[in-house]
Amino acid sequence: MHTIILIHGMGHGNQTDKDYEKLKKRLARAYTKRYGGQIGVSYKFLDVKWLCVTTRYEEQLMKLCFPRNDVRTFSPLRMVLQFRQSLRYLMSFFIGDVIAYTSDNNNGIRSTVLDTIRDAVVSGEYSIAAHSLGAVIAFDFLFHLFPPAGEAPGFFACGEGGLKEIDAARRNFRHFFSFGAPVSLFMLRRLELIPGLSDSKDLINPCDQAGRGSRWLNFMGRLDPVAYPAEILFDKPSAVKDIRYLNALFFVFAHLRYWGSRRMAKEIVEVLESETEPGRDPHRLE
Repeated sequence: MHTIILIHGMGHGNQTDKDYEKLKKRLARAYTKRYGGQIGVSYKFLDVKWLCVTTRYEEQLMKLCFPRNDVRTFSPLRMVLQFRQSLRYLMSFFIGDVIAYTSDNNNGIRSTVLDTIRDAVVSGEYSIAAHSLGAVIAFDFLFHLFPPAGEAPGFFACGEGGLKEIDAARRNFRHFFSFGAPVSLFMLRRLELIPGLSDSKDLINPCDQAGRGSRWLNFMGRLDPVAYPAEILFDKPSAVKDIRYLNALFFVFAHLRYWGSRRMAKEIVEVLESETEPGRDPHRLE
């Protein structure tokens, strides 16, 4: 059975669980509408919950630094009525996750993600759907799994993992779906990979390296300030496609309005089924 791995981005509280469920329901409806039957016959979902790694530390920092700040959940209305308090919350629980992930020390995020997905990626076909910072985590995993020439493949690091399981994970990978993803911005961690400069190295799309019709769809809300295009990073043709669409009327909503998107669910389901649908060329980007 094909596993759809869902990796959430930065955040706080139980909202992440609600987002997972919203996306799974939307994908199930899109599958039934397009192909009939139930998505659970051919696919299963794996939720990757890594926020537990950073939450208690962020809560402790909030308690120590801003003990009177009573904002502990995000909402656009609070951003209007309690702007300063909400900004403190966003800095602590959202930017805090980014700082923790980009740290060179063993912050536990990558190891938690790997512990969750390891059995799935080595035991059968899988695709990854990831939001925001989760998409960066997913790309890092795939980048090391299908590294540039001269580097050994591994799990989040050069050569990390056993040879047999790395080979299985490479063989089993199918597709990558990112939404609200700042993957391009995070290339600042590897300056030599930013294209267009005299000393830049070629950046290879992991889906191109994987072959077998693997595709990367990068969904971008037109008003989402966190979403960056990905096509521009790679030589054409490449198995990545930016899909820009209006998913909200105000920018404060745009970054959080992917999970229930009918358009995104439809596109994902069609790519998942493209290898088995008669007359479809899985290598062709439409």
